[in-house]
Parts: sequence; structure tokens; C-alpha cells
Amino acid sequence: MVVTDYYLEIAPKSTMAWTDVTTYQTNSMATTHQLKILDDNLVYGEIYYFRLRSKNAIGYSDYSDELACKIALNSLPPKMLNPPVVL
Repeated sequence: MVVTDYYLEIAPKSTMAWTDVTTYQTNSMATTHQLKILDDNLVYGEIYYFRLRSKNAIGYSDYSDELACKIALNSLPPKMLNPPVVL
């Protein structure tokens, strides 16, 4: 079956209330969504969980494993531990 949509959800640890971040349609993850403190009502110091699922003609997949992230004050983009080597 061909995947037609991907659904990304977020939940603050304090409530674990899941809400949609965005939906990627037509089997293309080329669309991106950059989370922003003001636009997405994120709170500094809060831990957020993310999960993903897909959809096809039969229905929805199970959710992915959850990924936890903490919004740090004055945080910089994370450094890659093992950056890719360009040959």
C-alpha cells in the first residue's frame, strides 16, 4: 500500500495532551514545519513529546515511538555528535 499522508503530533509532558503539528500529504515529506515559541505556544523549560503516524487507503498506522525534547532558555541549535563527511 502507498502511504498518502504523515501526521506529526506534539504533547507537553505536563499534560500529555496530543495535538497536530502538521500533516504531510501526497507521500512527500519535503514540506517542513519549524516550531516557534510564540506561534506554537511552546514554553521554555517544558519537555515536549513528538510522535508520527502514516495513513494509506486502508487506514492509519500505529504511532511511532515518542521522541522527547526540552525547550531550553537561550538554546542554540544542537551540534551533531558525528557530522556527516562530504566526499
